[in-house]
Amino acid sequence: MKKITFQNLYRPGKVVIDNEFFTHFHAPETNLLYDYNDIQFKTMPTVPEFILAEEYLQDFHFRHQQNHLKFCFPDNEPLSQEIIVYLSSSGYGNCLMELYGIHPEQFPKADEVPEINIQPVTEEQLQTYLDFEYEQDVKYGTGFAEEKQGHYRRSFQDGRMMQLLAYYQGMPAGSVVVIISEEIVELDNLIVLESLRGKGIGSRLQQYVMNHFAEKIIILAADGYDTAKKMYQKQHYQFLGYRYEVLKICCEKEF
Repeated sequence: MKKITFQNLYRPGKVVIDNEFFTHFHAPETNLLYDYNDIQFKTMPTVPEFILAEEYLQDFHFRHQQNHLKFCFPDNEPLSQEIIVYLSSSGYGNCLMELYGIHPEQFPKADEVPEINIQPVTEEQLQTYLDFEYEQDVKYGTGFAEEKQGHYRRSFQDGRMMQLLAYYQGMPAGSVVVIISEEIVELDNLIVLESLRGKGIGSRLQQYVMNHFAEKIIILAADGYDTAKKMYQKQHYQFLGYRYEVLKICCEKEF
């Protein structure tokens, strides 16, 4: 498999700063989507270097009415004890993200299930898709869910993307966003209703992608602390690397 890193993952928005130290991404139309508004370090910072980046991002987000700070550290590098102590004392939560990839022929073929129907989202299905996603997103707040509606609509118009909706016994039950590039296809935001998990819906969504992009490498990012990664490992996805990410939600007085 060719060398694939977290930098191969799709990033909406624009690059504000790109220097030898970090890249700053900003998506002004989606201020509440933390993953699209962050700093990605190119080299592991010392505590003083992190604080400089933190102060910069805090000022930028204050001016753009954003109340979070998110940083991604370099691929495959552990955090130093000094950084860990600083992050913990400063109120950051940390996440370990893992990158996986697979050649479609290696994916264990998912059996056809009559109750499961996978459909690419068309104009006729768009509102059904938007309603399904809204119900999942509103758990994190109305503002967040409404911002994501705009994001889904823009993605629908983007020729690089395909949105898939899974129906179980005729009702929406799962979805995934497929991001298509020359050699790689990325799976993003794979969702299956909790009440319908274990019925093969997630596997059928992935199988649709494997069937339609057989010549490409399929990649996805998974939470290293979540059980979902075990499913991908059982499905023969290859571990490609990890990185630490940290997030802090700030109150007004911190700005």
